[in-house]
Amino acid sequence: MAYSVPTGEAPATPPVLDIAVLCDERGRLRWVPELVLGVDLRSLEDPEFRAILARRVRRLQIQVHPDRHSGDGTLSRVVNICATVLRDHGPEYVRWVTRQNGRTAMEVVRAALLLPPPFQDLPSEDRARLAGLVEHLGAQLRSSEATASEERRRAKRAEEQAAAARRAAADAEAARCAQESRARAETERLLERIASLEARVDSQEAALCRQITSAEAAISSAETQAEEARAQILGFEAQIARLTAEVAARPTPQPLLLRRCLEVAAGVRSVNHDVRRTARKLLNKLSL
Repeated sequence: MAYSVPTGEAPATPPVLDIAVLCDERGRLRWVPELVLGVDLRSLEDPEFRAILARRVRRLQIQVHPDRHSGDGTLSRVVNICATVLRDHGPEYVRWVTRQNGRTAMEVVRAALLLPPPFQDLPSEDRARLAGLVEHLGAQLRSSEATASEERRRAKRAEEQAAAARRAAADAEAARCAQESRARAETERLLERIASLEARVDSQEAALCRQITSAEAAISSAETQAEEARAQILGFEAQIARLTAEVAARPTPQPLLLRRCLEVAAGVRSVNHDVRRTARKLLNKLSL
């Protein structure tokens, strides 16, 4: 027991509370300081608490000090240890006792029932029976705590699996978003290319339309010129026909005038080919 010191010497204050000094060799709580010394933990903050504690220690040491006829060195050390715990680590001990832990409460009850005289005045048979009951309840409590611990482990594993599933879902979502981003970028690139091709097609179409318009204008001009040429031909043919009629109407056509007209008709390229050929034939006949 770490807090056991020779009688009459002031115990050194340990840095922190060590509950092990109140436990047996199996690590179970054996001594309850407030019950051993017969003090109320609710008066721990009372300025007179240390004086009350000192009086209780002196009274108990009168009964259990090894120098007494009925003394017990072990119980004397227990009294000193319990006094040291409450005096130096009272608030820490109160927090440990009052924590929300069923196992701690059962250990306190068991230790209280097992306190020997003069700390406990219950008959030994009743103490043994109650201690057995508490032990049974403690075993059930430990079993329940083990079950609860297993359930907590299962819940933790389930939570870890859920977290892993959430991470996998997040990774999948990130991959999907990245794929969508790449698809959008590719779509935008294709749309830009399509727009460029459409612009090129529009430009080529506009150029082709201009060429078609120019060709149509040229064709229209050529048709106009052809119409004018046909009109001239018709005029020449009419003149030839008129001259031919005049020549035919004359009883004695003048050869020179007729030859002159035929030469004119045969030499004009804008005159119909058949007319020129006929004019040449007539010239040949006149030459004979």
